[in-house]
Amino acid sequence: TGCIYTLDTAGVDVGMTGSGSLNMPDCGILINSSSTNALNMTGTTQISALSIGIAGSYHTTGGANPQPTPVTGVAPEANPLAYLAAPSFSVSSCLANPHITGSGTVLGPAVAGGTVCYNGLSMSGSGATTLKPGVYIINGAMSMSGSGSMTGTGVTIYLAPPNGSLSLTGSGALNLSAPTDPTSPYNGILFFEDPTDTNGMSVSGSSGSNLQGIIYAPA
Repeated sequence: TGCIYTLDTAGVDVGMTGSGSLNMPDCGILINSSSTNALNMTGTTQISALSIGIAGSYHTTGGANPQPTPVTGVAPEANPLAYLAAPSFSVSSCLANPHITGSGTVLGPAVAGGTVCYNGLSMSGSGATTLKPGVYIINGAMSMSGSGSMTGTGVTIYLAPPNGSLSLTGSGALNLSAPTDPTSPYNGILFFEDPTDTNGMSVSGSSGSNLQGIIYAPA
């Protein structure tokens, strides 16, 4: 029943500040950190979930309010996607970073649902980019800034080690959805950072964004 699994066993695994809210009434949060502030909420932040389980404990200040009351001292949860295999690729086959700055750009594999590799993928400016269905191997950094939009259906974005990273921080809208084919090995997977890749992932941007799928960053 979990929608959010945080696998780090120490420190703050889930932190919320300000006045934001997290609403997930149909599924739960499982936090593996044994820290006394594994869940740390300040300000007037709110969580509404089906359940909240924490290996350690939680800390709130101000009007912060997690609902239901978290259950502490639970057993750490195993990685639910440990079975997921990384896509195979040859570095020599990767295309150059397209450095998108214009409008009306379409990217993706030659065959819909296939695989394509880029040595980085950066987008800036105010243009619109469409990702065709398929698996996108990013052998480097993926970044989006500016006010442009990115749209794609049936997309899995894999961040390859050791340099794969994600920074989606512009003011433009992200409208991306994962594959829904049950025969696909990446059914439901939107972002997949390799388990040996410890680079950060930053996903923010416009309130008009819509991300449908699993964000998997085990390390």
